[in-house]
Order: sequence, then C-alpha cells, then structure tokens
Amino acid sequence: MTDSITLDVLMQLQGSCGDAQPYTVAECVHEGNRRRTELAGANTTLRPIRAYPEMLVRSLVAPGAEKILENLFTHHDDHAMLYPVQLEDAVWADVTCRLMSAGMGTLMASVAEDGTINCHPAHDHRFNTNALILMVREEFVPSTEDITRCVHQGEDVAS
Repeated sequence: MTDSITLDVLMQLQGSCGDAQPYTVAECVHEGNRRRTELAGANTTLRPIRAYPEMLVRSLVAPGAEKILENLFTHHDDHAMLYPVQLEDAVWADVTCRLMSAGMGTLMASVAEDGTINCHPAHDHRFNTNALILMVREEFVPSTEDITRCVHQGEDVAS
C-alpha cells in the first residue's frame, strides 16, 4: 500500500514540476518495486529502516551511501560478518589489503579484547584484536579458517 502511495506522489511530482524535477528520495517497502520507483522519478530509493532516520540525510549528502547503510542493516545483498581472528600488532592497511586482494571482503572494524569496536581507523593504525568485522559478498561468505589463513599469510604462525 505504501509503495502505491509513493508511486502516486512521484507521478504527481513529474506532472507538476515538468523539466525542473527536484532531487527526490523515495521510500520503497518491497524490493520488487524499487525499479518502478526509480522509473517514476525517484533519484534514490530507500528501504524503510526506522532505526536510522539519518539515512535520508546521508542519501542527500552522499548519493549512493544509502545502499551501503542499507546493506549494513539487513542481511540482503552484501552484509557484515564477525570473524573471531586473533591478531597482535597488526597494521590496518596490511590486513585490509590482504583481505581485499584475496576477495575475502572489506575490513570494516576490529574488536579488541575488552570488546571495544574500532571502526575504520587510519591506514597506519596498529592494533590487537580478537575479531574482525568484514563486509562480505552475498555470493561468497568466507569461513573463519579462510579469513585466518589470509590475514596470517607470510607470517610464521605457530598454531
């Protein structure tokens, strides 16, 4: 029902604004209606995520960022996964590059022994961790063993 109302409003905007169409962000409840919403004039479509209303602002300030945020909040498409992996005195850029080069995913954060989450630190940040949080692809979710092997490649691991 709400997608129908959204489509109606978008068509009314097209009719009343002519060639001077404003940048429009529209909510789309059912994924199957996303393309229809875009064809009706929405520049950006958002799935309703009531826990993060600032997503609307992000979609206006950085168009496309809403897709990243949407993926973080759902288990649809790419999604965040926690991997229990121990690292000591690791360099953020080194670990990130190893993971990305091997197609394992994108390193988003590390979890310290005390549970502190460190999100997207500087490239030269040195860290100890008990777990890594990665954005992984829906079609390939690596195992913990895959991630552990990848981040320890080239090291002399005595385990």
